[in-house]
Amino acid sequence: MDFISQENMTLGFWDRSDEISNKFIAERSKQISLFYKNSVSSQTPYYVDKDIDQLLSVLSLTKYKYALIQSFGHLTMRRTFFERLFEEIKKNDFFLMGHILDHKEHYFELHHQCFVVNLDYFREFSLPKFGKPEVSTQKLYKTIRSLENFHDDYTPYWVSYAEEETVNMIPKFEGWNLINTSIKNKKKVLNFSQELRNLKNYLYPHATIENFEIALKTPSAIFKIENINPCQQSYLKGMAYNWEAGQKSIFIFNTERLENNHRKLPLNEKLDALFCVAAGFKPLKILADNGFNTNTEVVYFDFSYNSLDLRKKMVTNWNGINYVDFLKTLIPGYKIGHYQAIPSSEKIDAFGDPGYADIPVVDPDWAKHEVLWKNTLDDFGGQNNFLKYWLAKTALKHSYLNENIMNISSEFIKKLMSFKGKNVAIYWSNTFSIETTFCYLDKKLIDQSFNNLIFLLKSLDANFYIYGTTPEGIDLQHKPNLFYREVL
Repeated sequence: MDFISQENMTLGFWDRSDEISNKFIAERSKQISLFYKNSVSSQTPYYVDKDIDQLLSVLSLTKYKYALIQSFGHLTMRRTFFERLFEEIKKNDFFLMGHILDHKEHYFELHHQCFVVNLDYFREFSLPKFGKPEVSTQKLYKTIRSLENFHDDYTPYWVSYAEEETVNMIPKFEGWNLINTSIKNKKKVLNFSQELRNLKNYLYPHATIENFEIALKTPSAIFKIENINPCQQSYLKGMAYNWEAGQKSIFIFNTERLENNHRKLPLNEKLDALFCVAAGFKPLKILADNGFNTNTEVVYFDFSYNSLDLRKKMVTNWNGINYVDFLKTLIPGYKIGHYQAIPSSEKIDAFGDPGYADIPVVDPDWAKHEVLWKNTLDDFGGQNNFLKYWLAKTALKHSYLNENIMNISSEFIKKLMSFKGKNVAIYWSNTFSIETTFCYLDKKLIDQSFNNLIFLLKSLDANFYIYGTTPEGIDLQHKPNLFYREVL
């Protein structure tokens, strides 16, 4: 079972694209939201509907206790958002959690961007309507609210039942009936905590539409546009930095652990070649787990020339002992981030929000790198195992291709063809599921690039063993090897 379903939660997306006049922005916002959902848990199913009442009713048919509702344009940035959300859910008995806005004499609003519904209570309360903006007076239960606000004077920490008495008000904003139902049943309505707010974003796709479209089509434009929604601005500055820096940066560590067994070959067979991006140590782990011989060739392909250049230096000059000490020898020629590095000579015009970009610095936090290096050694079974495989690998033939497999070159095809009838592993990491790619490219183009690669691998006469993610974020490492031939 997937990570989110295990926590008794289902997902729904409220499609409000009809309210967005710019169809390009409506579609791109949808693609970006689904990218972040898939980057956290690609296997988690979800339901989409333009009618919020029908969306909630359908989700109530499931076996789950909670539903997370998002509008397209909302971004659950990392797995950490869900981990913190689950912690807060378990600590509280509630019907609603989300962005609660106090409109004073016009009651409260449950903002559409993102909210959690306790489906057990939703069923118990007879599937109440969401509550569309009203123009007529309604009887609403009296409330009390926290004195504190997250910002301004209309974002209370919570709203709660006051007394049985009702008041006559005109609730002019969305979600009022779910809030009133919660109050009627004496369930506190919770606002998202500041920690959760910091782990998510909403792009407000209906706001500053013209400039938003320009910035989505031209990454550098965000630094010249003055009139743009601040949430759009902070996100796009980070993406613009990553877009420019990605072609110049080097992944010095993998962002995921490597402890899993990566073997896909039949017993008693070994790899004749490994095609891989020049990033971290996962290529070495694929070699170690599948087995290789002295004639095995390693073919690095990467769209970052700097990644290939550093990899050559490592293969030639690093003895496989204490990687952090090796990284220190790169100073001052390189700036080092948490997972990434970049030559100091590289000039990057973009300047991103650190919340969205891993920006290398002159004075790295080496303690973090020591932890990452220890994790790497542990995943290989210790220093001795790692060193054995590293030294054996450096003795192999190595080739280096400055290649973007989003646009496959004839040179890349010829290299693949040279291993006719051989056992070949190919590792493209998350090339087809990177946030900047989904930010600036239409998913149809991403899908076509991926399909081209799969078509090529199916057509060539070699035994390919594939590692990497699909555009939907599915990690093929965990799929049977014939999955790409039979399913993709």
